[in-house]
Amino acid sequence: MKDFLGNDFEVGDTIVYPKMSGRSVALCQGVVLKFNESGSVTVQPMVESWDGGRERSGTTRYIDTRTGKGFSPYADSAKKHMERPWGYKHKVTDKWISYEEYHAMNDDRRVYQTEAQREYTWASVIWKDYVKKETTVKPVTITRTDNIILVKKAGDA
Repeated sequence: MKDFLGNDFEVGDTIVYPKMSGRSVALCQGVVLKFNESGSVTVQPMVESWDGGRERSGTTRYIDTRTGKGFSPYADSAKKHMERPWGYKHKVTDKWISYEEYHAMNDDRRVYQTEAQREYTWASVIWKDYVKKETTVKPVTITRTDNIILVKKAGDA
């Protein structure tokens, strides 16, 4: 099959394609799995490829490796698995403060963000070492193949 630029691509090649048909500018990178009789292409999206790895086509599970059981990171019971919960980190000193402490700096709710708050940035949760984050992404079928672009042939470095 040929891509948008006229290059031939085959099973195993890496391609870039729009996440949605039409005028979508959100791009996704994936590996071609198969060509279907209908003319569509089945692709395995690469989770860490675009958008900083925040692709929404996958499922993320958090697993306690000691027990093998999964848990919701948003449940109150997940706090026991956290080394440090979500909060804010000072941009210079790396001092961490809680969500509540951060918002207590702003006593005037009419102001979007105070000078003191601007010195902090969002800090993600740090999970204990036994927590495993597992993301699985299901293959997708691309029906509109005229806007696919070949990135790398299979076997190329």
